Amino acid sequence: MGGTDAKDILGLPRKTPLSLTQEKRSRPRKESHRKPDGISREVAWQWLPVKSSARSDDLQLFHWVRVVNDVPPSGDYSIQQSVDVLKYTDDEYENHLTDPVWTKEETDQLFELCERFDLRFTVIADRFPLSRTLEELKDRYYSGFV
Repeated sequence: MGGTDAKDILGLPRKTPLSLTQEKRSRPRKESHRKPDGISREVAWQWLPVKSSARSDDLQLFHWVRVVNDVPPSGDYSIQQSVDVLKYTDDEYENHLTDPVWTKEETDQLFELCERFDLRFTVIADRFPLSRTLEELKDRYYSGFV
C-alpha cells in the first residue's frame, strides 16, 4: 500500500489547514460590507439597570443593552406589557355576549383568567377549571369584541 492514506481513498485534497487559511487571506475582500466614508459607528454592549413601566414595584432589573457611540438607549424597557381586558355588566352580557355553549359563570371565569394572565392563553387553558381547548377559549374571548 505504500503512500496511500485516508485522504487518497476519500479523494480529499492534500493541502494542510494552514495552506487553506492562507488561501482565504489572499482572496480580495468584498467592498459591499464597508461603511460609507465619514460614518463612525462604535457599538458596544453594557450591563445596565433598566426600569419598566409595566411593573408597579421598584424592582431593579439589569439587562444587556446595545450602546451606540457611547449613548445607551433611552425610554421605557417593557419586558411584558399589561393588557386591558374587556369588562362587561350583566346587561351587556345579556345583550351582546350570551352564547348557548357558555354559561355566564364560565365566561366570567375566562375573562378573570384573561386579565390575571394577560391573555396568555396557554396558561389560561392550563388553569381553566373545565375541559375546553385553547381554540375554544380564544374564540369565546374574542367573540366578545365582534
